[in-house]
Amino acid sequence: MFSADGRFAYVVAMSGAVEVIDVVGRTVVATIPVAGQTAGLALSPDGSSLYVTSSSAHSVTVISTATNVVVGSPIAVGAAPYGVVVSPDGTRAYVANQGSANISIIDAASKTVIGTVAAGSSPSGITTSPDGSRIYVTNQSDGSVTVIDAASQSVVTTVSVSGLPLSVAASPDGSRIYVTTQSNQLVVINALTNTIPSRQA
Repeated sequence: MFSADGRFAYVVAMSGAVEVIDVVGRTVVATIPVAGQTAGLALSPDGSSLYVTSSSAHSVTVISTATNVVVGSPIAVGAAPYGVVVSPDGTRAYVANQGSANISIIDAASKTVIGTVAAGSSPSGITTSPDGSRIYVTNQSDGSVTVIDAASQSVVTTVSVSGLPLSVAASPDGSRIYVTTQSNQLVVINALTNTIPSRQA
């Protein structure tokens, strides 16, 4: 993951750290210890905070990108957290908990969990619509994508996806949701109807 200006790259080390790389100098300028085995990364929209999931510690660590220092204590979430994304307005972070089949909602200001929403089996990838109104979670083990309303923190629908879905991303205009799978497919979901065109099914 790169900083907004492209100057730094942030890389998770499976041993439990985040490395900060100066892209121009091609050198590691900081190694930031994180509790447990690191998994996912997400930057706040303003680039000031880095959210790191720790699957073995069942927590999320927040790092200040200005100082490359951990802010506060790790935030306890569900079991085996993996994917994480920050809302477009920067007020929330959403965490996919593979081991507890749900997502945790973190308030960015207080750095506390303010809600959980049920997902499918082994949720891993997570993203939001560009306007932040919807959250999309890939459920790796049961072949589906959970669509969540961010305001009400409730499930809107579940879309079946063949091939064990992994990563997920939204198009810039929010009309399409792109899902990669373990069977080397790219599945496109119509975000208006929450359906997959018949030629992909």
